[in-house]
Amino acid sequence: MMIEYENCKKLWAGVLQQAIDDLNCIPKKTEEQLAKEDALRWIESNNVSSFSFIWVCEVLDLNYKIIRAGILNEILQTPATSRSVNHL
Repeated sequence: MMIEYENCKKLWAGVLQQAIDDLNCIPKKTEEQLAKEDALRWIESNNVSSFSFIWVCEVLDLNYKIIRAGILNEILQTPATSRSVNHL
C-alpha cells in the first residue's frame, strides 16, 4: 500500500513539474503557447477540487502558497531565455 501511495506522489510531482516546464518554455508553436497559458491558469487557480494545483500541492505535502509564489516570482522576474526553475 505504501509503494502505491509513493507512486501516486511521483505522478503528481510529475504533473506539477510539467506545469513548471510549460511555463518556462519559449513557445514556438500554438499548442506550446496554449500549454503555457493553461499551466499559468492552473497554478493561479484557487480551485481546491481533485487535480487542481492546490490539491496536488496537498497530496505532495507542499504549502501551495509558497510554491505558487516561488513559481510566479521566477516567471515574472526572469527573462524567458535565461530561466531555469529548479526541478522538484
